[in-house]
Amino acid sequence: MINVDLEAVEFEYQNDLGKADFHSLRHTFCILLARSGVQPQIAQKLMRHSSIDLTMNFYTHILMEDKMSAVSQLPDLWSSGDSNIGTGCGKPIGFCKG
Repeated sequence: MINVDLEAVEFEYQNDLGKADFHSLRHTFCILLARSGVQPQIAQKLMRHSSIDLTMNFYTHILMEDKMSAVSQLPDLWSSGDSNIGTGCGKPIGFCKG
């Protein structure tokens, strides 16, 4: 089915050996959809999957840079002046007794 879509947009895709690697192209497409914020059900329809589980569990991969980006969005508790949040003792986490 992907062959029809690629031909329709006159897109030629080949790896270094001159062979078409459509499966990798599908994974890349799905990853890019997810990273662009496309809703999972829309991605499912675009991928022509019968199940959202297939789309989300096998074609959408979490990359290291995605994890790093998520962590970088957390507030910087140590430099914001709020480093005592959740400790209950007025000291940074790990410095409270008892």
